[in-house]
Amino acid sequence: MNINNGYGALLAQGLTRRGTFGKTFFVCKSTHPNYDEIAEVFGVPEDGKPRLFSTIQSAVDACVASRGDVIKVAQGHAETISSATALLLNKAGVTLEGVGIGDLSPSLTFDTAVSATIAVSAANVRIENFNLIANYADIDAVFTLTTAKNFQVANCRIKAAAADMNFKYVFDTNATTGDANGLTFEDSSWVEPDAATVSLCKVDGINDGWKFKRNYISIATQATGGGMFVIATGKYLTNVEVEDNRARLIGGDLSGAGVVFTTDSSSNTGHFSRNYIQHTDTGSEIFGTASSGFSFFENRMSGVAGATGYVLPAVDS
Repeated sequence: MNINNGYGALLAQGLTRRGTFGKTFFVCKSTHPNYDEIAEVFGVPEDGKPRLFSTIQSAVDACVASRGDVIKVAQGHAETISSATALLLNKAGVTLEGVGIGDLSPSLTFDTAVSATIAVSAANVRIENFNLIANYADIDAVFTLTTAKNFQVANCRIKAAAADMNFKYVFDTNATTGDANGLTFEDSSWVEPDAATVSLCKVDGINDGWKFKRNYISIATQATGGGMFVIATGKYLTNVEVEDNRARLIGGDLSGAGVVFTTDSSSNTGHFSRNYIQHTDTGSEIFGTASSGFSFFENRMSGVAGATGYVLPAVDS
Protein backbone atom coordinates (compact mmCIF):
# COMPACT_ATOMS: atom_id res chain seq x y z
CA MET A 1 0.00 0.00 0.00
CA ASN A 2 1.54 3.30 -1.09
CA ILE A 3 0.96 5.88 1.61
CA ASN A 4 4.03 8.01 1.11
CA ASN A 5 2.39 10.68 -1.03
CA GLY A 6 0.29 13.70 0.01
CA TYR A 7 -3.14 12.34 0.79
CA GLY A 8 -1.94 8.92 1.89
CA ALA A 9 0.48 10.20 4.52
CA LEU A 10 -2.21 12.48 5.94
CA LEU A 11 -5.11 10.07 5.90
CA ALA A 12 -3.52 6.84 7.01
CA GLN A 13 -2.74 8.25 10.44
CA GLY A 14 -4.87 6.93 13.27
CA LEU A 15 -4.15 10.00 15.37
CA THR A 16 -5.50 13.49 14.90
CA ARG A 17 -3.63 16.58 15.98
CA ARG A 18 -5.64 16.50 19.20
CA GLY A 19 -4.05 13.17 20.10
CA THR A 20 -7.10 10.91 20.02
CA PHE A 21 -6.96 7.20 19.13
CA GLY A 22 -10.15 7.00 17.11
CA LYS A 23 -10.39 5.80 13.53
CA THR A 24 -10.07 8.09 10.53
CA PHE A 25 -12.72 8.00 7.80
CA PHE A 26 -12.69 9.79 4.49
CA VAL A 27 -15.50 11.24 2.38
CA CYS A 28 -15.23 11.87 -1.34
CA LYS A 29 -17.04 10.98 -4.53
CA SER A 30 -15.54 8.77 -7.20
CA THR A 31 -15.17 11.82 -9.44
CA HIS A 32 -12.55 13.33 -7.10
CA PRO A 33 -9.17 13.68 -8.88
CA ASN A 34 -7.38 11.89 -6.04
CA TYR A 35 -9.97 9.14 -5.66
CA ASP A 36 -7.67 6.29 -6.68
CA GLU A 37 -5.06 7.29 -4.12
CA ILE A 38 -7.64 7.68 -1.36
CA ALA A 39 -9.24 4.36 -2.29
CA GLU A 40 -5.82 2.71 -2.07
CA VAL A 41 -5.44 3.88 1.51
CA PHE A 42 -8.96 3.12 2.71
CA GLY A 43 -10.33 0.69 0.14
CA VAL A 44 -9.21 -2.50 1.91
CA PRO A 45 -8.60 -1.64 5.59
CA GLU A 46 -7.17 -4.27 7.89
CA ASP A 47 -10.42 -4.83 9.79
CA GLY A 48 -12.37 -5.33 6.57
CA LYS A 49 -14.75 -2.43 7.30
CA PRO A 50 -14.97 0.40 4.75
CA ARG A 51 -13.59 3.80 5.68
CA LEU A 52 -14.18 5.57 2.38
CA PHE A 53 -17.67 6.97 1.89
CA SER A 54 -19.46 9.10 -0.69
CA THR A 55 -21.53 11.07 1.85
CA ILE A 56 -20.86 12.61 5.23
CA GLN A 57 -23.89 10.93 6.78
CA SER A 58 -22.71 7.46 5.80
CA ALA A 59 -19.35 8.21 7.43
CA VAL A 60 -21.05 9.48 10.61
CA ASP A 61 -23.12 6.30 10.71
CA ALA A 62 -19.91 4.23 10.61
CA CYS A 63 -18.34 6.05 13.54
CA VAL A 64 -18.39 4.75 17.10
CA ALA A 65 -19.55 7.22 19.73
CA SER A 66 -16.90 8.70 22.02
CA ARG A 67 -14.02 6.79 20.41
CA GLY A 68 -12.52 9.97 18.97
CA ASP A 69 -13.29 9.22 15.33
CA VAL A 70 -12.36 11.78 12.67
CA ILE A 71 -14.08 12.24 9.30
CA LYS A 72 -11.91 13.98 6.73
CA VAL A 73 -13.96 15.46 3.89
CA ALA A 74 -12.18 15.92 0.57
CA GLN A 75 -11.30 19.22 -1.01
CA GLY A 76 -14.09 20.22 -3.38
CA HIS A 77 -16.62 17.77 -1.93
CA ALA A 78 -20.16 19.16 -2.10
CA GLU A 79 -23.48 18.04 -0.65
CA THR A 80 -26.93 19.57 -0.28
CA ILE A 81 -28.89 19.86 2.96
CA SER A 82 -32.55 19.83 1.97
CA SER A 83 -34.33 18.89 5.20
CA ALA A 84 -34.00 18.70 8.97
CA THR A 85 -32.77 15.10 8.70
CA ALA A 86 -30.36 15.33 5.78
CA LEU A 87 -27.31 15.45 8.07
CA LEU A 88 -27.61 14.16 11.62
CA LEU A 89 -24.57 14.67 13.83
CA ASN A 90 -25.68 12.10 16.37
CA LYS A 91 -22.43 10.33 17.33
CA ALA A 92 -20.63 11.76 20.37
CA GLY A 93 -16.99 12.73 20.05
CA VAL A 94 -16.85 12.85 16.24
CA THR A 95 -14.83 15.53 14.40
CA LEU A 96 -15.53 16.57 10.81
CA GLU A 97 -12.50 18.13 9.14
CA GLY A 98 -12.70 19.74 5.72
CA VAL A 99 -9.62 19.51 3.50
CA GLY A 100 -8.69 22.55 1.38
CA ILE A 101 -8.55 26.32 1.59
CA GLY A 102 -11.33 28.86 1.06
CA ASP A 103 -13.69 28.02 -1.77
CA LEU A 104 -11.86 24.74 -2.32
CA SER A 105 -12.93 23.50 1.11
CA PRO A 106 -15.96 21.18 1.15
CA SER A 107 -19.32 22.89 0.91
CA LEU A 108 -22.76 22.14 2.28
CA THR A 109 -25.55 23.99 0.49
CA PHE A 110 -28.90 24.37 2.26
CA ASP A 111 -31.90 24.45 -0.09
CA THR A 112 -35.53 23.43 -0.67
CA ALA A 113 -37.01 24.31 2.76
CA VAL A 114 -36.73 26.79 5.63
CA SER A 115 -36.35 23.76 7.91
CA ALA A 116 -33.17 22.58 6.19
CA THR A 117 -30.57 22.35 8.97
CA ILE A 118 -27.73 20.33 10.44
CA ALA A 119 -29.19 18.64 13.50
CA VAL A 120 -26.69 18.12 16.33
CA SER A 121 -27.87 15.70 19.01
CA ALA A 122 -24.66 14.35 20.53
CA ALA A 123 -21.99 15.78 22.82
CA ASN A 124 -18.42 16.76 21.96
CA VAL A 125 -18.89 17.11 18.19
CA ARG A 126 -16.67 19.43 16.13
CA ILE A 127 -16.90 20.70 12.55
CA GLU A 128 -14.15 22.73 10.95
CA ASN A 129 -13.16 24.21 7.60
CA PHE A 130 -16.45 24.00 5.70
CA ASN A 131 -18.37 26.40 3.47
CA LEU A 132 -21.99 26.56 4.68
CA ILE A 133 -24.18 28.14 2.03
CA ALA A 134 -27.80 29.36 2.09
CA ASN A 135 -29.57 28.72 -1.22
CA TYR A 136 -33.11 29.30 0.02
CA ALA A 137 -34.85 32.25 1.64
CA ASP A 138 -35.19 32.56 5.42
CA ILE A 139 -33.72 29.21 6.43
CA ASP A 140 -34.31 28.85 10.16
CA ALA A 141 -30.77 27.94 11.27
CA VAL A 142 -27.52 26.38 10.11
CA PHE A 143 -27.28 24.25 13.26
CA THR A 144 -30.16 23.07 15.45
CA LEU A 145 -28.88 21.89 18.82
CA THR A 146 -30.45 19.28 21.11
CA THR A 147 -28.40 17.44 23.74
CA ALA A 148 -25.34 18.90 22.02
CA LYS A 149 -22.93 19.83 24.82
CA ASN A 150 -19.51 21.15 23.77
CA PHE A 151 -20.40 21.52 20.10
CA GLN A 152 -17.62 23.33 18.25
CA VAL A 153 -17.56 25.18 14.93
CA ALA A 154 -14.18 26.44 13.75
CA ASN A 155 -12.76 28.03 10.60
CA CYS A 156 -16.05 27.85 8.71
CA ARG A 157 -17.45 30.33 6.21
CA ILE A 158 -21.22 30.93 6.32
CA LYS A 159 -22.67 32.82 3.39
CA ALA A 160 -25.49 33.23 0.87
CA ALA A 161 -25.53 31.70 -2.60
CA ALA A 162 -27.33 34.74 -4.05
CA ALA A 163 -29.48 37.73 -3.12
CA ASP A 164 -32.50 36.95 -0.92
CA MET A 165 -31.00 33.65 0.21
CA ASN A 166 -30.27 33.61 3.91
CA PHE A 167 -30.03 31.92 7.27
CA LYS A 168 -32.03 33.64 10.01
CA TYR A 169 -29.72 32.20 12.68
CA VAL A 170 -26.51 30.21 12.76
CA PHE A 171 -27.31 28.43 16.04
CA ASP A 172 -30.74 27.54 17.41
CA THR A 173 -30.78 25.89 20.84
CA ASN A 174 -33.63 24.09 22.53
CA ALA A 175 -35.22 25.15 25.81
CA THR A 176 -33.69 22.42 27.99
CA THR A 177 -31.21 23.76 30.54
CA GLY A 178 -27.63 22.76 29.76
CA ASP A 179 -28.25 21.03 26.44
CA ALA A 180 -25.95 23.47 24.62
CA ASN A 181 -23.35 23.99 27.36
CA GLY A 182 -19.86 24.63 26.01
CA LEU A 183 -20.90 25.88 22.56
CA THR A 184 -17.82 27.21 20.73
CA PHE A 185 -17.68 29.36 17.58
CA GLU A 186 -14.20 30.49 16.58
CA ASP A 187 -12.12 31.79 13.66
CA SER A 188 -15.18 31.76 11.40
CA SER A 189 -17.20 34.22 9.34
CA TRP A 190 -20.86 34.88 8.61
CA VAL A 191 -21.59 37.32 5.79
CA GLU A 192 -25.31 37.81 5.13
CA PRO A 193 -26.81 40.98 3.61
CA ASP A 194 -30.47 39.90 3.68
CA ALA A 195 -32.64 42.01 5.98
CA ALA A 196 -34.64 38.98 7.18
CA THR A 197 -31.58 37.74 9.06
CA VAL A 198 -32.09 37.92 12.82
CA SER A 199 -29.12 36.92 14.99
CA LEU A 200 -26.09 34.69 15.29
CA CYS A 201 -27.72 32.72 18.13
CA LYS A 202 -31.32 32.01 19.08
CA VAL A 203 -30.91 31.20 22.75
CA ASP A 204 -33.98 29.33 23.97
CA GLY A 205 -32.43 27.70 27.05
CA ILE A 206 -30.15 28.39 30.01
CA ASN A 207 -26.62 27.42 29.03
CA ASP A 208 -23.08 27.71 30.38
CA GLY A 209 -19.55 28.12 29.12
CA TRP A 210 -20.00 29.50 25.60
CA LYS A 211 -16.88 30.69 23.75
CA PHE A 212 -17.19 32.97 20.70
CA LYS A 213 -13.77 34.19 19.60
CA ARG A 214 -12.03 35.79 16.62
CA ASN A 215 -15.01 35.70 14.27
CA TYR A 216 -16.09 38.13 11.56
CA ILE A 217 -19.83 38.81 11.28
CA SER A 218 -21.46 41.05 8.70
CA ILE A 219 -25.25 40.80 8.71
CA ALA A 220 -28.26 42.98 7.98
CA THR A 221 -30.19 42.14 11.11
CA GLN A 222 -33.83 42.95 11.69
CA ALA A 223 -34.36 46.19 13.61
CA THR A 224 -34.95 44.37 16.91
CA GLY A 225 -31.37 44.19 18.19
CA GLY A 226 -29.40 41.23 19.44
CA GLY A 227 -27.20 40.73 16.40
CA MET A 228 -25.13 38.10 18.22
CA PHE A 229 -27.47 36.75 20.91
CA VAL A 230 -31.24 36.88 21.24
CA ILE A 231 -31.88 35.35 24.66
CA ALA A 232 -35.42 34.15 25.27
CA THR A 233 -37.63 35.42 28.08
CA GLY A 234 -36.53 34.05 31.44
CA LYS A 235 -33.37 32.39 30.02
CA TYR A 236 -29.73 33.38 30.43
CA LEU A 237 -26.10 32.46 29.71
CA THR A 238 -23.38 31.96 32.33
CA ASN A 239 -19.58 32.04 32.10
CA VAL A 240 -19.50 33.16 28.47
CA GLU A 241 -16.34 34.39 26.73
CA VAL A 242 -17.06 36.64 23.75
CA GLU A 243 -13.70 38.01 22.68
CA ASP A 244 -11.89 39.59 19.73
CA ASN A 245 -14.81 39.49 17.31
CA ARG A 246 -15.38 41.97 14.49
CA ALA A 247 -18.96 42.67 13.45
CA ARG A 248 -21.14 44.77 11.17
CA LEU A 249 -24.65 44.60 12.59
CA ILE A 250 -26.70 46.74 10.24
CA GLY A 251 -30.31 46.94 11.35
CA GLY A 252 -31.50 50.51 11.39
CA ASP A 253 -32.61 52.41 14.48
CA LEU A 254 -33.08 49.86 17.26
CA SER A 255 -35.01 52.21 19.56
CA GLY A 256 -32.84 51.39 22.54
CA ALA A 257 -32.58 47.64 22.01
CA GLY A 258 -29.14 46.13 22.56
CA VAL A 259 -27.12 46.07 19.36
CA VAL A 260 -25.11 42.95 20.29
CA PHE A 261 -27.49 41.06 22.58
CA THR A 262 -30.96 41.25 24.09
CA THR A 263 -32.06 39.66 27.36
CA ASP A 264 -34.60 40.19 30.11
CA SER A 265 -32.47 38.52 32.79
CA SER A 266 -29.83 39.88 35.17
CA SER A 267 -28.51 36.35 35.82
CA ASN A 268 -26.16 36.31 32.83
CA THR A 269 -22.43 36.12 33.62
CA GLY A 270 -19.23 36.23 31.62
CA HIS A 271 -17.14 38.67 29.60
CA PHE A 272 -17.47 40.58 26.34
CA SER A 273 -13.93 41.78 25.63
CA ARG A 274 -12.20 43.55 22.72
CA ASN A 275 -15.11 43.29 20.31
CA TYR A 276 -15.36 45.91 17.54
CA ILE A 277 -18.87 46.62 16.26
CA GLN A 278 -20.07 48.77 13.36
CA HIS A 279 -23.83 49.38 13.34
CA THR A 280 -26.51 51.83 12.16
CA ASP A 281 -28.34 52.59 15.39
CA THR A 282 -27.74 56.34 15.54
CA GLY A 283 -30.52 57.00 18.05
CA SER A 284 -29.83 55.48 21.45
CA GLU A 285 -27.07 52.97 20.84
CA ILE A 286 -26.32 50.49 23.60
CA PHE A 287 -24.11 47.40 23.51
CA GLY A 288 -26.71 45.12 25.09
CA THR A 289 -29.73 45.17 27.37
CA ALA A 290 -29.01 47.07 30.58
CA SER A 291 -28.45 45.21 33.87
CA SER A 292 -27.79 41.95 32.05
CA GLY A 293 -25.14 40.70 34.49
CA PHE A 294 -22.44 40.47 31.80
CA SER A 295 -19.07 42.23 32.18
CA PHE A 296 -17.51 44.43 29.47
CA PHE A 297 -13.88 45.33 28.78
CA GLU A 298 -12.43 47.36 25.87
CA ASN A 299 -15.32 46.94 23.44
CA ARG A 300 -15.67 49.60 20.77
CA MET A 301 -18.73 50.55 18.70
CA SER A 302 -19.79 53.16 16.18
CA GLY A 303 -23.05 53.95 14.45
CA VAL A 304 -21.42 56.44 12.10
CA ALA A 305 -19.89 55.29 8.83
CA GLY A 306 -16.21 56.20 8.59
CA ALA A 307 -15.87 57.05 12.28
CA THR A 308 -13.60 55.30 14.75
CA GLY A 309 -15.55 53.39 17.37
CA TYR A 310 -15.61 54.49 20.98
CA VAL A 311 -15.65 52.43 24.16
CA LEU A 312 -19.15 51.13 24.89
CA PRO A 313 -20.41 50.59 27.54
CA ALA A 314 -18.73 53.65 29.00
CA VAL A 315 -15.47 53.35 30.90
CA ASP A 316 -15.92 53.12 34.68
CA SER A 317 -14.69 56.15 36.60
